[in-house]
Amino acid sequence: MLETLCAEKGVEVSDSLISDLVEERRGRLDLIFENIDETIIDMIQRTKSIGLSVAVVSNASDTDVDGWFGSWLADEVEHFVTSFDVGVMKPEPLIYRRAMDLLGVEASEVVWVGDGSYSELAGAQNVGITPLWAT
Repeated sequence: MLETLCAEKGVEVSDSLISDLVEERRGRLDLIFENIDETIIDMIQRTKSIGLSVAVVSNASDTDVDGWFGSWLADEVEHFVTSFDVGVMKPEPLIYRRAMDLLGVEASEVVWVGDGSYSELAGAQNVGITPLWAT
């Protein structure tokens, strides 16, 4: 992706620079999964303790999610749905529907908790999900 962006702008970059940038990004993303906010952990645990299911939906590429698989979240969340796997990004309806299908629920049974990036809350609402803004 970086190569394409640079080529479109007429910027020449070496393979080693691209590799370094990708590794730097991976490192930052790994830190996100290693340092999960305590309120998020508490919310997920409380949700599961009352018998509800939890899924994570992310506008992530295949390289963005490397840190996910070794994280606490990977063991606690029933499904991890990525734009890379689905082929569309939030707020496209298909990504929300994929998560609902995996969970075996209807939109009326779902509360979408998100920070509002990528118009995700509006996207959730457009498919009949109740959105909840949280940061």
